[in-house]
Amino acid sequence: MGVFQLPKSLCQELSTMVARFWWGKSAFNQAMVAKQAWRLLENPSSLVGQILRARYFPNGDFLTAGYGQSPSLIWRSILWGRQVIEQGLIWRIGGGTSMRVFHDKWIPKPYTFSPLINRGLSLEAKVFYLITASGGWNRTFLYHSFCDEDCAAILSIPLPSMGYLKDKRFWFFSKNERFVCCCWRVRKLRNEVLYRKTVEFLEQFKIHNTYTKPARVPRFIIWIKPPSSSFLLNCDGAIGQAGCSRGVGGALRDSAGNFIWGFVDQGPAGLDVLATEEG
Repeated sequence: MGVFQLPKSLCQELSTMVARFWWGKSAFNQAMVAKQAWRLLENPSSLVGQILRARYFPNGDFLTAGYGQSPSLIWRSILWGRQVIEQGLIWRIGGGTSMRVFHDKWIPKPYTFSPLINRGLSLEAKVFYLITASGGWNRTFLYHSFCDEDCAAILSIPLPSMGYLKDKRFWFFSKNERFVCCCWRVRKLRNEVLYRKTVEFLEQFKIHNTYTKPARVPRFIIWIKPPSSSFLLNCDGAIGQAGCSRGVGGALRDSAGNFIWGFVDQGPAGLDVLATEEG
């Protein structure tokens, strides 16, 4: 599409196929809308949250808000997405002051998330009634007010060890936020390791596949003196770069290294270098 001009009918057909892929199933559509409802729940002080609260639930909260009078399409869509959140939204206990024992979902027990049996406890009782002053569960009161199954589920809930914390909602089917964060961290570390290994591989590949001309090691020629009462004649020859001329020279020294005699000769090139040196 970025190279050739396509007929409008084909473009419309492609757009229809893409739309059908994303929005052909209402469950996917509802899940995407539920993400907006979750953002509204997690960030009620946002500009959108303040506008919707002033319009539809000025004296309540998002989870208990209804359609109101003449609801907009946006609000009706958000409430439709809220249905998904309500299926797995559960409270994490901080101090228990915001959670109602029988009306809110707070027990890790799928589908009900609340006590099955009430043995005389007020319907509007808060969860903090079940916690002792020392910050632990009141076991005696629990077994007096609920059945054994509910008591076992409640006692499995860890209470904060650092004093009072604010109650918080989370998605039950993700187990807990720490699990999600750990998975994200593991994935992040894995990607970092893979990226690091890839970079190292590319660096090694570049090193081993880059031709570097070997450094020329200088050769040092040391003159060795001849035996006593002897002379040494050193000769050398060379041919010009164009191959048209040659030169030869020599030096005669005694055993003490004193220069005795020397010669230099130039002429047209007729022999190779070795023959020039020897001749």
